[in-house]
Amino acid sequence: MEKIVLPAIINRTTAVRNASVARFNRKNKIVTFDNGSLVALASPILKGALDAKYHGPYKIVGCKGGAYSLLDIRLNELLPKTYPPSALKSVSKEPNLPDDDEKRWEVESIINHRGNPNNYEYKVRWVGFNDDWDTWEPAENFDDADTIARYWQRRGVDDKKTRVERI
Repeated sequence: MEKIVLPAIINRTTAVRNASVARFNRKNKIVTFDNGSLVALASPILKGALDAKYHGPYKIVGCKGGAYSLLDIRLNELLPKTYPPSALKSVSKEPNLPDDDEKRWEVESIINHRGNPNNYEYKVRWVGFNDDWDTWEPAENFDDADTIARYWQRRGVDDKKTRVERI
């Protein structure tokens, strides 16, 4: 019995353990970040499809117990808690700047809208320009969904009614 059963149990246990480790490694990526790395932080709650999934950039200033401490680069302040690697995403050191052909303009406010709920266009007043320069822009031309959300709040319309339902 000791020469047949116990070695069989040991072999089976080893095979099951190896299969479990292989399954875990396939599904889970263990990511580590060095001090000084730039990362983006996952947003815990998304209000809509146009909300940013990550905010940042933040700088890693320390690691304790697998959780990272982050420094807000814009405010030069340490964030109040630590974050697991699963909530972080590595970002490049140089931000992606638009090409010279792709100009970006700052929105002062949205003046009006037209079209149906699935295909609204918004009349935009641009910063530094008068009303002669107002243009009609589709929602996909906005980099920030908050601009549209503020417009609907100003009009007193519930934001949920204005969202496009996706099947």
